[in-house]
Amino acid sequence: MLRKAAFGLGVGGTAAVLGASLLYKESHRAVLPAHTLHDLRGATAVVTGGTSGIGREVAKRLAGLGATVVLGSRNAARGEAVRREIEAAGGSAEVIPLDLADLRSARAFGRVVRERSSSSSSSSGRGGIGGGSGVQLVVAAAAEITCDEVGAPGQLTADGAVDRMFATNHLGLQALLAELEPALLLAAATAAAAAGEAGEAGEAGEAGEAGEAGRCKLKPRVVLVGSRLEKSAAVDLAVLAASGGAPLRADAGSDAAQAKKDAHPMNRYADTKFCNLLLADELAARRWAGRVAVLTVSPGMVDTGLWRHFPLWYQAVTWPVRATALRSVDDGAVGVVWAAAAREAEGLSGVLLADGVTVDVSEAARDAVTAKQLFVTCERIIADCTTDTTAGNLARCEPTVGEPAFGPPPDFHQSVLSSVVSVEEPCASACKYR
Repeated sequence: MLRKAAFGLGVGGTAAVLGASLLYKESHRAVLPAHTLHDLRGATAVVTGGTSGIGREVAKRLAGLGATVVLGSRNAARGEAVRREIEAAGGSAEVIPLDLADLRSARAFGRVVRERSSSSSSSSGRGGIGGGSGVQLVVAAAAEITCDEVGAPGQLTADGAVDRMFATNHLGLQALLAELEPALLLAAATAAAAAGEAGEAGEAGEAGEAGEAGRCKLKPRVVLVGSRLEKSAAVDLAVLAASGGAPLRADAGSDAAQAKKDAHPMNRYADTKFCNLLLADELAARRWAGRVAVLTVSPGMVDTGLWRHFPLWYQAVTWPVRATALRSVDDGAVGVVWAAAAREAEGLSGVLLADGVTVDVSEAARDAVTAKQLFVTCERIIADCTTDTTAGNLARCEPTVGEPAFGPPPDFHQSVLSSVVSVEEPCASACKYR
């Protein structure tokens, strides 16, 4: 009898939890304000993390609006699969090698896109991308949560110098945006000129759409996929500057409970999302003010591949709740697409959005002094990792063993990598955003 009662309680409890999870999911579905999406024909949209999860869905939707989508990917098969899917639906996409954990790869990717999006041809012999008017959209959806086990430190880059999660989620992103800056500013100049021409002609506000010769006149936007978890971040800039990227938090000393909390993968992920918000603030309020909009989007709690590095037992235990309570990838993507393409997002910059609505961030994430300090500190780390051609410093930023780089022809990517670390350009990354 006791056994039957226990079984009944177990089944009933499980049913109650799953029922509550389904109710939670229904009550937290994405509901956006009324909006109209831009026609993106002639636009070039760079999407990181575009081969899975939210990034994949965003890439398909932007292509459906007419943009030429450039997918950065570590995995050839996944990248080509998404490209074929987009082209089968009538869209246009390209795949270029990108591993954000390798800062040289991030800079190489940025340089290739910058060159090919700014003209109808490129010095590499490959054709141009889009209408030759620069990059109109960047959607940074790539993210990683790394851990050996819940509560244990995550993976580091090859020699243990840089936290791999921080490199993927933030350092690589800043390095990439530094290289894309000229292409973004070219798009901004094109949009400004088009707006002036439209005003002179007395047109009624179509400056955001594709114009002559396929040149998109949309004012450029950079959209970072963020998280409200940033409020639990505890980044210590002095520690970051001294360590060069690992760790990001002050040593907890003999406080074992705090040390375990600091090492938890979700708290370390929160640290990287906090850094993303500070980067967005620095770019939007000062470095790109009025020229390029920078928006951060919280997609909500979404069931994506971010969980893949957690222990199998943890994935198994949490799967029923994740599958029934968390948002789907489709639901998670709609707010990101709104930020990237909605007319109603015009005029917004330097804010955190959730389902098309501005939401509050932590006081620390709004601090201009901290944002500038973080930006400069990361510039120095990036420059140190990518401009010294000695074997030691290059190895410092190589990723851990993972999926190989790719891209035809094989020597093309390598030649770009060589130019990135050329001593002829001793501080290319650190000199951006001036």
